[in-house]
Amino acid sequence: MLPKTNGHVDLKCEADGHLWVTWRVDTPQPDASREYPLPRSAAFTGFVRDEHGMPIAKARVGVRRDYQANDKDPEFPGLPASAHVEQAGYNLSTETNADGSYLIDGALPQLSYLLFPRHPDFDAVPQANGFGTPAIAAREGTTVDLV
Repeated sequence: MLPKTNGHVDLKCEADGHLWVTWRVDTPQPDASREYPLPRSAAFTGFVRDEHGMPIAKARVGVRRDYQANDKDPEFPGLPASAHVEQAGYNLSTETNADGSYLIDGALPQLSYLLFPRHPDFDAVPQANGFGTPAIAAREGTTVDLV
């Protein structure tokens, strides 16, 4: 229930598989049945394997924005300018399954990210850029296999 006094509140909404959205909502609301859409987040999926192609279970795969890429902020048609959209979580990471597969959801679509696989039994493989494996987040999912 929103306040009945004049002013505004910030309403933060989140759901699995969607981005976090903070709405600046004027109060009182003339239409209490207003809906607040949440855009779908982008996901990374793939496998972590060793140099022989064998799956690595329980590897930690982390994802972070590549701010050196100078990406343009993604657009979200249908959202008002008062909506602030951010990735779904501050620590996008997961652990691989027994077959080496992973799925990380919550990324902002159309932006550059770096992926980092880590496992205590394996040395980190140096990347050409020195930072991680680069990939662009897509709404339909981005597949990145890591060695």
